[in-house]
Amino acid sequence: MSRVNEICASMSKEAKIEFEKRYGRILDLLRISMDPTFMRALIHFWEPEFRCFRFPHFDIVPTIEEYDLMTKWPKSGGVFFVQEGRISSDKVAELIGLPSHLSILEGNGVVKGWKLSILEEHLSLLGHQKNWITFNKTLALILFGIILFPFHERVVDHAAIDALFAWDAHSNSPVPAILADTLLAINLYRKKSENR
Repeated sequence: MSRVNEICASMSKEAKIEFEKRYGRILDLLRISMDPTFMRALIHFWEPEFRCFRFPHFDIVPTIEEYDLMTKWPKSGGVFFVQEGRISSDKVAELIGLPSHLSILEGNGVVKGWKLSILEEHLSLLGHQKNWITFNKTLALILFGIILFPFHERVVDHAAIDALFAWDAHSNSPVPAILADTLLAINLYRKKSENR
């Protein structure tokens, strides 16, 4: 994500303000470093049955309210949930101004998406053009795919694309989906570490 950080350094103050108004403080998530050793230690306290971290004298569980506070997501008209009908990649490519020759989703089987490198190049071009409205939508898509809904490394998949479109088109908050994705990821990581 260092390339995205470099590109974001060129954002105007007004563009950053507009980004935060529309997408909350998700840009701040780029600055958070994760310590893998700490995460491996923490995961041992996760209790999948109760969906919480259990310590000797107290329990901790991530909540929607904490995620709302952390992201400062704007108030919304509804909640995002995954549906069968997905938004077409052409529609989202149009939304972010991605040229048609780059808008073809790549991937194997069911999971498809755009490579981060394609979106980074597009973001850089938008930054040079000072096209901040489209820049902000593209940046949001990258953050949705790489930080909020990561599935494949360095790929923004269709789940992230759908979540962004649900927010942009219908103001459906992704916060409950982010929390659910976090709980699922913790459970999967715990199972994976138990099998070692």
